[in-house]
Amino acid sequence: MSEEKKTSQDRPANPPVKPRPATLAPAAESSDPAVHQLLAERDIAARNGDEDAAKAATARLAELGYQ
Repeated sequence: MSEEKKTSQDRPANPPVKPRPATLAPAAESSDPAVHQLLAERDIAARNGDEDAAKAATARLAELGYQ
């Protein structure tokens, strides 16, 4: 009995990740944990293809002064 192993060709490809705008670079230098949480939420949403959640996190970052 042989089992078929799944290869990388059997898995769906990840959606392409859009690079972040350079204007958010100062946010990464912040010591505020809320800013890092929003950056993480934005990155996860972008990787999952959820543009609405990514835009919402970007808007909340803008409210904190990071555009």
